[in-house]
Amino acid sequence: VNNSPPVVNITSPVKNSFYKIGPDTLYALEAIVTDAEHSDPQLTYEWQTTLKHNNHSHAEPITNGKISSTIISRIGCNGDDYHWQVRLTVTDGAGLSVTDYADIYPQCTSAPLPLLLKSFSIKKVEERNHLLKWITEAESNVDYFQLERSINGISFKPIGNIKAKNGSRENEYSYLDENANRGLNYYRLKMMDKDGSWSYSFIIKIYGGLKHDEELTISPNPVLSKMTIGTSYSYRQNVVIRILDGTGKPVYSQKESTVSGNNSFVIENLQAIPPGIYILEIQDETSSRRKKFIMLE
Repeated sequence: VNNSPPVVNITSPVKNSFYKIGPDTLYALEAIVTDAEHSDPQLTYEWQTTLKHNNHSHAEPITNGKISSTIISRIGCNGDDYHWQVRLTVTDGAGLSVTDYADIYPQCTSAPLPLLLKSFSIKKVEERNHLLKWITEAESNVDYFQLERSINGISFKPIGNIKAKNGSRENEYSYLDENANRGLNYYRLKMMDKDGSWSYSFIIKIYGGLKHDEELTISPNPVLSKMTIGTSYSYRQNVVIRILDGTGKPVYSQKESTVSGNNSFVIENLQAIPPGIYILEIQDETSSRRKKFIMLE
């Protein structure tokens, strides 16, 4: 039997498109996908957004679904090379895959920003204490840096200001966030010029509190035909719960909605899954949590 991979053409975002510098924007991710041998339910979708910055990359977590979305931080035009790449990999029921991608570039039609942001990093020093550091060069007429934090990567709130040092030399800055949220924390710099203009840095993120696998419990483990999952989230969102076999292939999937705080989900009628070692995965809007478990006969 002949089998050919699906045909994939990303329609949103538009390939080789441009954006103006400004606030972060939610982009819809859509594609036209056709497969001669397999219907749509037999296709799996993996979207990944990556920030290409000079000679290195900042990859976002993979999201699933025929239609998805991503946050594009509209940065650039400061002397560095920036662009975003959105990739979609579609795999059919026979295991054949194909990938398409779209690149999005900053439209740099105005004067460069009055500084060069060389690095912006984050480190956990205690469970919910995060140390942010950034290094600049060639600052001119910069007023201050505003640290902003978010729990979803979309809505940001200011948490502190640091006065700019200015000058052509390399300047180092740091800020200790002593009240980070449990769960994912997103950070960005708002770089304020003395004339009132401003620009955003790229977004960085870190998990506050316990690690994902420490916050994901399975009871009982080993499992016969039913399990109860325990985990927590800092805000309401939609998640997909999947069971993966040793090759990473999904053998079970169900959709749930979380609440803010502790969550528990029950998965039943698992007796048809062969005995062995499996991975429980919860895919949320920004990341995934995984934990191994044993399936008994």
